[in-house]
Amino acid sequence: MAELKRSSRLERVASLTKLKEDAAVRRLRDARQSLAHQESQQAQLENYRDEYESRQPAGGTNISLLMNYRSFCANLSGAIEHQSRLCEEESQRVRAALNDWHERHQRTQALESAADKSRIEERKFDDRVSTAMTDDMVNSRNIDRS
Repeated sequence: MAELKRSSRLERVASLTKLKEDAAVRRLRDARQSLAHQESQQAQLENYRDEYESRQPAGGTNISLLMNYRSFCANLSGAIEHQSRLCEEESQRVRAALNDWHERHQRTQALESAADKSRIEERKFDDRVSTAMTDDMVNSRNIDRS
């Protein structure tokens, strides 16, 4: 089997690296979608809390109703805090996925650039060999004519 040129080997590695980069893009997209969902959930909870608090029971309400109201508000605030932590975790996942994609993207670009440079050098070498062979043929014809 003929040995592959350096540019061909680099292109193969670059294409494999590109597949990994594409997978990293999908993970980043999924993480961003998940973060958007978590942020939406938090906004809904905050809106619900604001609406609920605006309907605070009147001062003449019985104590049991007031205690239930305050307990529910406390539970709702706890749910909002929990959702806020979930949002922060998702945000960290997005940052990690973005860093992973960025590293893979740079690696892919570097390999593609190296393959391009190698291909150019191989063409230059092939041109020099071809020119040398042509020169040799012309010189040998000139010698034969002499």
